[in-house]
Amino acid sequence: SLVGSEMCIRDREKNAMTVQTPATHTDSYALIKSWGEYVRKGEYEILIDTAKTYYRKAIANHDKKTQAYVGAYIGQAYILSGQADSMFTYFNAAIPYVEEHHDTYIQTIIANGLGINARNTTLNYNASLAYFQEALQYADASEDKTNYYIILSNMTRIYYLRNDPSGIKYALEAGSYTHLRAHETSAHL
Repeated sequence: SLVGSEMCIRDREKNAMTVQTPATHTDSYALIKSWGEYVRKGEYEILIDTAKTYYRKAIANHDKKTQAYVGAYIGQAYILSGQADSMFTYFNAAIPYVEEHHDTYIQTIIANGLGINARNTTLNYNASLAYFQEALQYADASEDKTNYYIILSNMTRIYYLRNDPSGIKYALEAGSYTHLRAHETSAHL
């Protein structure tokens, strides 16, 4: 697993679109509802500041689950705002909870964030694809279809950047989901 025990993620990075967040804890529901809006507007600093309030509260309440989830969200916001150093801090802090509880959802967030980081900061497309592949496996294991297709889209972007036509299979799979969701939505109108 790329998200391994006692290994510093930063050291491993040397060698997306964002993942959607489920409502996992009542206390963090307001943050979760606002996550997508902040991301769409590119208001990462507001998101980070808001999330840190929940993060500190989770630490004070010894709520390891909320701390890990919100920390993963903060890490993801940091990478989207181009602040990889801070991303590593929050991702590393979430790893003990992830390892103890085998939480594939947080593993999805972390692996996707590392893929985005490899793509954006080091332009290491091979590492980026490896992280996205791992994130895809975690999303599949947790039957998280929304994030599965977000990650497919992230992978498609890498193949596009590499001018590699073999990524068409990922684009077609992601596109088929988009088409299916549009059809389901229109059928319910």
